[in-house]
Amino acid sequence: MKNNFIKSLLITFIALINSLTASPDINHPLAIAELIDIALENNPLTQQSWWTANRAASELGRAESAYYPKVELNANARNGKDFKFINGPNTEYTIVGADLILSMMLYDFGERNANANAAKMALTAANWQANFNIQKVISKVLEGAYSTLHAQEALEATQSSLEDAEKILYSAKELNRVGLTPISDVYTSQATWSQTHIDLCERKAQLDIEKGKLAASLGLSATASLQLASLCNVEAPQCQQINELIDLALTRRGDLAAKQARLQEAVFNQNKTRASCAPKLSLAGRVGANHALHDKTNGGQYEIGLNLNIPIFNGFDTIYQNRVAYANTKLAAADLAQLQLDIVLEVQKYSRTLEAMQEILPYSDENLKNAIQAYESVLDRYKAGKERIAEVSNAQQQLAAARIRHSDIKMRWLMAVANLAYATGTLPLSMKTS
Repeated sequence: MKNNFIKSLLITFIALINSLTASPDINHPLAIAELIDIALENNPLTQQSWWTANRAASELGRAESAYYPKVELNANARNGKDFKFINGPNTEYTIVGADLILSMMLYDFGERNANANAAKMALTAANWQANFNIQKVISKVLEGAYSTLHAQEALEATQSSLEDAEKILYSAKELNRVGLTPISDVYTSQATWSQTHIDLCERKAQLDIEKGKLAASLGLSATASLQLASLCNVEAPQCQQINELIDLALTRRGDLAAKQARLQEAVFNQNKTRASCAPKLSLAGRVGANHALHDKTNGGQYEIGLNLNIPIFNGFDTIYQNRVAYANTKLAAADLAQLQLDIVLEVQKYSRTLEAMQEILPYSDENLKNAIQAYESVLDRYKAGKERIAEVSNAQQQLAAARIRHSDIKMRWLMAVANLAYATGTLPLSMKTS
């Protein structure tokens, strides 16, 4: 990954963390873009991603510190007494000393380099994963927003159905009052009106549940009061062949790039493990001074040396470390291969779903239009005494189902658009709200 990308991503996360102190303004109808901003500021996943990347950057600095010399200052004070049993006299001493110690690895056959490269790949993976987590948060917000809007539209559709049921009930009562229809028509209309009331209560509860889920995806309390601005003009994605979409996903998916970096990290860790059993050449130096308090004598010393360490046998630990590192590399490769298969399946699934929804949308519009016309026509004929109440109830139920189905299909189309963008790594979408 390019350094500019890493820097820009870290700057983005710093801005997100700094904005956490401000309470989001939710006391107005919220557009999709506002919901995404609130989620990125408050969702714990963004904070987790930030600290994961921060930790990976610190691990890289720690790995690169092996290239620098290490300097230590040791100070000591010693008090003792030498006993001379034959010739005497006994000698008591108190000595204060200090040593400045320098040590530096000169050559280790690539262990430090492999460790630093593994840390770089871990940082790269953390940043790519952070990028993917942002898209994951956006996807959750879109899912919650569309589900909430659908629940809201379904509630409005049920309210409209309740108004229709009240009209039918009123007509049935009037026609029965003048002796044109039997009392059973009133009972039938009353039953339909009651059932619609039941549906209305369920829709209200479902709307509250969806708002709670949306609030949770924003990082807010599920009891937060949210109002959503209605959608208008969501741009349909351009038609692309499935192979083009798969290629796009394999290029843009942050989680795939993170897995690729994790595989490289495993390879470098394997190289580090191999190099750990090679000889190591290091430089060591020491400069010190001593001062005796009793006889007021001073002394000093220095030493410098080259140390060659050659591992010979450590109880087979190196062999098993190499086996573990090799297994980790194979596991990382298998994880990468599995994710590639999953991505292709996701793209194929959401692409086909979107195609189906785009085919269904015009039929849904036509179905709703016809259901409205059929209901109005049957109701007019019933008022004129030319139709039975069963036909009116059936037309009213068909209209209620058409309203819910129309909202459901629109929501599924929106979700298909968002899911395909998520699967190909191209979120966020361009959307307009009223």
